[in-house]
Amino acid sequence: MKLLKQNTPLLVLIFLFIFSIFMFAEETETDLQKKTESEELSDYDKKLETLKYGLDTEVIALTENLKKNEDTRFNEELQKILAKSKNPKVKYAVMDLFSAQKNDAIRDDALKILSEFYDYKSEVVLASIKYCKELEITEASEHLRKIIKDDNSEYRVPAILTLGKLGNSEDAEFLVECFENESNPDSKISLITRQHIMEALMELHEEATWDFLLYTAEDSYENAIIRARAATALGKIGKPEAVNVLSKLYEDKDPAIREAAVKGLTNFSNEEAKAVLIEAFKDSYYKVRLQAVKSAEESKNQEAIPYILYRAKTDPEEVVKFAAIKALSASQDSKSLTWLKERFLEPKTGERMRIKIAGELLEYNFDFIVDDVNKTAMKALKDTRLKRFAINLGSRISKIENAASANLAEAYLMHSDPMVQSVGLDMFKTNSYAELIPKIQEIAAQKKNSAIKRRAKVLLELKNIPVKSNEDDVKGFEE
Repeated sequence: MKLLKQNTPLLVLIFLFIFSIFMFAEETETDLQKKTESEELSDYDKKLETLKYGLDTEVIALTENLKKNEDTRFNEELQKILAKSKNPKVKYAVMDLFSAQKNDAIRDDALKILSEFYDYKSEVVLASIKYCKELEITEASEHLRKIIKDDNSEYRVPAILTLGKLGNSEDAEFLVECFENESNPDSKISLITRQHIMEALMELHEEATWDFLLYTAEDSYENAIIRARAATALGKIGKPEAVNVLSKLYEDKDPAIREAAVKGLTNFSNEEAKAVLIEAFKDSYYKVRLQAVKSAEESKNQEAIPYILYRAKTDPEEVVKFAAIKALSASQDSKSLTWLKERFLEPKTGERMRIKIAGELLEYNFDFIVDDVNKTAMKALKDTRLKRFAINLGSRISKIENAASANLAEAYLMHSDPMVQSVGLDMFKTNSYAELIPKIQEIAAQKKNSAIKRRAKVLLELKNIPVKSNEDDVKGFEE
């Protein structure tokens, strides 16, 4: 006891020393946790600060990034920037983002710019034209006509093409008048302008322009592109008389005219139209064969299936083969679907073709192919020689909503290669697998800063999921 009393001061000192170390460690851990949480929560604030106070180049770069990631959280601030900024490139970036979102929040701004187009820089006017076209704002038509009447306007061609999407019968007659009166002293510019006007008339395909289109399509002295667009427009109008006209035009030696004739006959199902379509599958010019495949798919022509299958197997042009694969995937023809599955499962089939088949069948006959695609991708992940194939196949899979692919997505996320992991994030972005939220949070909370970590954090933020793992939050998300 005496010894204990003698050493009491020493014991007290030891206790105080140990206690201070413990408290310091606890404070350090708490401070570190607060710092981490602060860093995690500040990403939104950092972006907001960039939009408010950043350089124009930084604002443009961030706006493009927001567009890419489909991030709508800053739209209100971007509207303020559009109203206040004097930099036309900034305005263009903001309007381009709203165009991509098909967001009508800046509708009045765009119409005002078009109504006073002389007062704005070219980037801003072009962005407004694009915006009105994407959102199909028909009220823009009167402003577009004023722009088109200005022969020297640098916006004339975009305005013509946009009017072709937004216009009505009156606008079509206006464009016919512009076509007939086009007289730019530069013959090349004049020809290009007339080609664009005819493209707009093709999109409008108003019956009021039938006689003009018929005359133009049959005029052998006219430019082939102009004639081709007129021919397609005749078919789009849908009058029965078009079949005989287009059937005769298919005999033209110019492949562009033949291609247009096939395109124009897409919506006709009588024997004469079908005969031209079948003949087009054998045309020596690949674009005519390509259009035959597209027309048969669009019109759901079952009689054309054997011809499409033959194109998929033997056509020398990949673009025709791939169009045929798409058409067959959308069909319910058992023979064609079986052939497609066999080609996909055969390792000797080219990688591009296997990925094309997988993508189209997932799109149009999901249940028929999904298990085979998932198994093939999983197998490819385990073979280093097939890493590129695994990445490309996974990228295609990630574009299709598929809740059953959670295990596959996890396998991609667990891979050591960041490029492969990125595909797993793509899958999560599309499907929001509730069971993989902890894994995404784990990646987002990694100590090492990386592109994968940053992307995981952005995905969680976009889906309003906390970056730090929390079982209750995950359960709430599942509900």
